[in-house]
Amino acid sequence: MLDSISLSDNNDSIPQYGELVQLSMNVNNIGSESANNVTVTLSTADSNISIINPVLNISTVDANGSGLFGSFPIQISSSIPDQHEVFVNVHMQEESGATFEFERSFVVNAPHISWGTIEIDDTDGNNNGRVDAGESIVFTLNLSNTGHAVASDISSTILVNGAEHYYVEPVLPTIGSIQVGQQDILIYRVSFSSQIPTGTQVQLTAMAFHGDYLSTNSYNLTLGMEIENFESGFSNMPWNFQGGTWTESPGSFNGSTAAKSPAINHGTNTSMNITKNIQTSGSISFWKKVSSEATYDVLSFHINGLLMGQWSGTTDNWSQVSYPVQAGLNLFTWKYTKDGGGSVGSDCAWIDDIIFPST
Repeated sequence: MLDSISLSDNNDSIPQYGELVQLSMNVNNIGSESANNVTVTLSTADSNISIINPVLNISTVDANGSGLFGSFPIQISSSIPDQHEVFVNVHMQEESGATFEFERSFVVNAPHISWGTIEIDDTDGNNNGRVDAGESIVFTLNLSNTGHAVASDISSTILVNGAEHYYVEPVLPTIGSIQVGQQDILIYRVSFSSQIPTGTQVQLTAMAFHGDYLSTNSYNLTLGMEIENFESGFSNMPWNFQGGTWTESPGSFNGSTAAKSPAINHGTNTSMNITKNIQTSGSISFWKKVSSEATYDVLSFHINGLLMGQWSGTTDNWSQVSYPVQAGLNLFTWKYTKDGGGSVGSDCAWIDDIIFPST
């Protein structure tokens, strides 16, 4: 008997979040007798809608007749997810006692905020493009409406976790509306105390409110990453050398300088090392390159004497590697080792852009 359902509202007849819609039924009687005093009951297990009046009475559906009958007022939740499919059950009972069961569904449009990149402006600080302790940073948060309805009256806030002594100043914390498929921005200024330890891991959590919707996203930052790039030689940190002194050498992966191992004899090794007191477990990363006799003359990296990785040969071009580091006192060692004979390539190793965990 039930061919289909149709929905109407006071604008475009497309069901959207927060709307009151009318559900009507297209009924077709394919029998040879009229259906009289038909009681229709609409129900659902979906908590995202409320059926205001679930019972409808149809006096007569003529034999071989059809038509659009009545309507059920349905209130759609103002927090329903975008593209949520609502299922409703239709129970029809004739005067004769014959019953029919049908299931129908419809899809609801709603806004959906998707977060994009975060942009960092530290022109009021040292302008190095990173977040450092003691700086006032302007953060621009990019967001878009990837849903199927307009997102209106958007307000926001951000939370800072992982650091103490900071100040948050809203610059552009609200957006009037974001049309479907469009983008916009939120802007905040955050001032970090100069007393925050270098390498502290900070999480910015952005929260956007629009109607009964809440959208959140977190951005992980490292304050004042401790980087050794050897652009000032080895004077920035207390490096130690064994088996010869490593030197500053041009030709790094980014066109700057790198640390280069010295020439050594067969059957010997040379290393550079540094000890760091790591405050929080994290990771160490660095760029490396080696040009040597494959398998026999090897660049290796060690943490507290434990071998973490090793490389050899003449095809090992510049690449970045990363290894986990536990909190506490840690000894980091880069070593170039030669076997008893043979030399290939430049017979050395290079290290650059070491990023240490929080110290």
